[in-house]
Amino acid sequence: MNFMKDSLVNTKPMLSLIDPEFKESLARLMTLGGFKYDFNNWKLATVEDMSHYRDALERHLLAHDKGEYIDKDTGIPHLICVAFNAMCLDFLDKKYKLYIPDLTIYNKKLKEYKERKNGKSIN
Repeated sequence: MNFMKDSLVNTKPMLSLIDPEFKESLARLMTLGGFKYDFNNWKLATVEDMSHYRDALERHLLAHDKGEYIDKDTGIPHLICVAFNAMCLDFLDKKYKLYIPDLTIYNKKLKEYKERKNGKSIN
């Protein structure tokens, strides 16, 4: 067994690459939402509710594009609100099987990039 070859495909996602301040801001937003609505209430949304998250995402993005960087209702950056709504849409896509996660391409690209980074030729 070629350890290098196996380890290329089995690399775990590097969660430490996500900005800790981003994670903390997202958690703050979700904490406010949890107290306002109920914790994890967003997971109960239906396919019909998805337009709510899409509209909210667009409103926060538009506010940011207009130069308003902080949401006046929460004190949280609009882009964090965009990320939350994108996360909700992704969750609901999977919940209602609008797509099924497939890591085939990810694993292929990961192997390719790691081989390139390690100076190996790619066939």
